[in-house]
Amino acid sequence: MGYHLAAVTNRQWCFNREPTQPTQETKLSQISEAIAAKQAQIAQLETEIETLQRAASIVGDGATAPAKATQPKATAQPKKKPRAPWSAARRRRMKAYWAKRRKAKG
Repeated sequence: MGYHLAAVTNRQWCFNREPTQPTQETKLSQISEAIAAKQAQIAQLETEIETLQRAASIVGDGATAPAKATQPKATAQPKKKPRAPWSAARRRRMKAYWAKRRKAKG
């Protein structure tokens, strides 16, 4: 625990036994308190939004946004077309290409 000087009226100084900087535990507790407060605010706002949407659907024609955000539905991927078999000419070209590559490697 550190000591620091504090200014007092009439230019007098006194020593306070308070730490000069907050400890790590103090910082963590302050952060956790802030997180808890923000989570409480979020929960309150969500309930208010749901209440307002429910009221709007009762009063209106029901065409308002749903209370909860919906996940986008997965769409089916188009199926790949089967590859056409190689023609005889293409087979010969590729066979020559592979032979040339094997020969170059040694």
